[in-house]
Amino acid sequence: MHELTSVMYILCKFEAGMGTELQLELIEAMDVFPARTKELNMVKSFVGKRLDACTKPVCPGQIVVEAFNEPDASPMFQSAVDVCKKRGLGWETALKWIRKPQEFDPCQMSIPTGAAVFSVACEPGSRRVAIGSGNSILIIDVTTGDVLHALEGHTKSVSSVS
Repeated sequence: MHELTSVMYILCKFEAGMGTELQLELIEAMDVFPARTKELNMVKSFVGKRLDACTKPVCPGQIVVEAFNEPDASPMFQSAVDVCKKRGLGWETALKWIRKPQEFDPCQMSIPTGAAVFSVACEPGSRRVAIGSGNSILIIDVTTGDVLHALEGHTKSVSSVS
């Protein structure tokens, strides 16, 4: 069971172009280990989102990095930590996420605006996004989610930003 949820096992399956077969293995394992269904479902979702990696040459580091992007309590994150520990890599100092989502399959970032959002604008390559929310325009840092500027005082709801 531990092998099935291992980043290295997933990588081997991807390198062999067997991502779909891996998903079938995970589904079968859910029948054999019903108490581990939640964990196996997380791994199945992780694999499913990366099936296109089976059609291209796989970069081993990419799968490990993507596993680190999963919530800390997920089997994929834990497996990536194990791989780095076994190889003597100092993963603790390299991975300092600010506001890393800890839910499974989260929205990448949620900004509590206090009102409905009617418009969002971003400039390619920029670290900022403009949000039209209620009677305000918020300028948000996309890395941290911090409100950099709040342009308030519009007499009506802001329906468009650009």
